[in-house]
Amino acid sequence: MNHNLLRNMVLTVMSLTTLTMQAAHYEVSSPNGKLTVTVNTDEAVTWSVSYNGTVVLLPSAIDIRMQQGGKTLGMGKIGKVAKRQITNSFATPFYKKEKVDDNYGQLLMYSNQKVQIEVRAYDDGAAYRLISSNAKPLVVNSETVEYRFADDYQAFVPYVNDNRGGECHRCFPTRWPSAR
Repeated sequence: MNHNLLRNMVLTVMSLTTLTMQAAHYEVSSPNGKLTVTVNTDEAVTWSVSYNGTVVLLPSAIDIRMQQGGKTLGMGKIGKVAKRQITNSFATPFYKKEKVDDNYGQLLMYSNQKVQIEVRAYDDGAAYRLISSNAKPLVVNSETVEYRFADDYQAFVPYVNDNRGGECHRCFPTRWPSAR
């Protein structure tokens, strides 16, 4: 075999390996473009949220550890990534409206451990969820959910009580500790 051909093949394989091992940076925006969710797959998977260019949520960890038989599984490496805008609605008999609009930017990331990360960017918030596409039963040993806020924002947390005993529904202002 020609030495130049062999050298070129080795260099090509090495460069492809390097490309697949590099950290990736993915973004998805809300329908109105004001909210942006960024996912990094550096050494660990993190997500952050910006609104109108202002960082609201600093990079925060997403992780999961699962058991399948005698095998421990983690998040794995991200391979295929799909991004799209979803325009949908659904009927609800229990809300003040008969129909609720469900519009968001979606980022789907598929890992080699058959775990998908779905990230949604709505006009008024962001969410993610982990989805297993594994056909065999799994046991979740641990899950990391981290929220590192960029500032000491004030939040209103509704504490809803069962008022059959006379309790009333309340909202208490709460201060969340800053990540700085």
